[in-house]
Amino acid sequence: MRPAWCLVLLFCAACLDNAGPEDFPAQEIRVLSAPEGPRFPTDTLDSVVAVQVMDERGNPSPGRPVAWSATHGGLLLAASDVTDAHGVARAVWILGVVPGTQTATATVTSSDLSISIPVETAGWRVAAVSASRGNHACAIDLAGETYCWSGSLSATPVRIESTARFRALATGQRHTCGLTETGRVYCWGSNDAGQLGDGTTLDRSVPAGPLLPDMAFRSVVAGDASTCALATTGVAWCWGGNRLGILGRGFASEFEATPAPVVGGPAWRAISISGWATCGIDFGRRVYCWGEDDQDGPAILSPTPVEDFQADTVALSDWAKCALSLATLYCWGSDSGIDSPRIMGPRMTSISAGYKPIFGLGADGFGYYWGAVPNSSYGWGDPPTRFEGDLRFRAVGGNDYAPLAIELETSTLYQWSGYQFDAVRRPLTPTPVRPPGS
Repeated sequence: MRPAWCLVLLFCAACLDNAGPEDFPAQEIRVLSAPEGPRFPTDTLDSVVAVQVMDERGNPSPGRPVAWSATHGGLLLAASDVTDAHGVARAVWILGVVPGTQTATATVTSSDLSISIPVETAGWRVAAVSASRGNHACAIDLAGETYCWSGSLSATPVRIESTARFRALATGQRHTCGLTETGRVYCWGSNDAGQLGDGTTLDRSVPAGPLLPDMAFRSVVAGDASTCALATTGVAWCWGGNRLGILGRGFASEFEATPAPVVGGPAWRAISISGWATCGIDFGRRVYCWGEDDQDGPAILSPTPVEDFQADTVALSDWAKCALSLATLYCWGSDSGIDSPRIMGPRMTSISAGYKPIFGLGADGFGYYWGAVPNSSYGWGDPPTRFEGDLRFRAVGGNDYAPLAIELETSTLYQWSGYQFDAVRRPLTPTPVRPPGS
């Protein structure tokens, strides 16, 4: 017969063997594995995030419920709802869209113990972006280097080799022109319609120039295969495709490969060109247009005022004309179904155009698009659609494949995936653009 003290010990051992998590409260949670080094927003991290829960005796604590959360719209996919036999909980981390420090947090719900795991994320930070036709886009990074890309949204930006340093860019269907800090214009890309302005139709992969080297310019704009640059004197010089007389030379032709001034107009403060028309604004805020006639009449071969309308800036797609007058948005044009300038929607601080869509930066800091439906005037009678999400921007643009915008706080370049121009208004989900070489 066993002594009584032995029975007590056996009883106590049995109690310990059958003890559950509630008998020994969780006292510590620690990180077992976490991502290292900078990452890209929206990445699914290749290393699993793991934490271990310990009880008051310093032993692994199994069966503890663990809740995961992440900042900036990130997502943590847990392997299970409770810790395993070793007290370990694991999750796969899908980062959110906002650059900067993102944090994953694991919380032991039965004890309020928690631990946070930070990771640094960065997108591509740029000073300027241009994308106006087709699937061609270019950007200037914060170091002053220029990159261009074409094709799908996943295309890698390619650095443009040049001794010139640009402060602004203009992109056409397949060509680009850059404006330097000293007001000089260089062009490169396709030159089948003389859109590079060098008097030839030879393509160029790198910038050459400057064009009109004795003249300083304050802006440059591009249409499908045409280009205009606005001199500091107020003279607008244009070259390239000249269907319907959009170069403002008083006649229509297939193309003109050498720059020449717009004739018969005033001094200009702003100008915009598309594949079918050109509009300019003089220093009295009067708006003039030439090229395609909004009333389906003969081509207008010299600058003609838009009656009873004044504006501060103008942007032309191939389907419509839009302008800002004291931050109020107006649109019109033969393919928009609107004969004369009509108020369209929220107040804007800037606008830019692609082949069909037009993009705007709202006075509220959000991005907008409208008039984007092929073979239809759908959308022109409706107010602009706001980009999805809460990000605010300092510049908004885009082409026929994707909106592009520069975020206000970090200068990160964003694009919108799943973007399609059809009769269904689709939500536009922002994604940071990967830095070149990443």
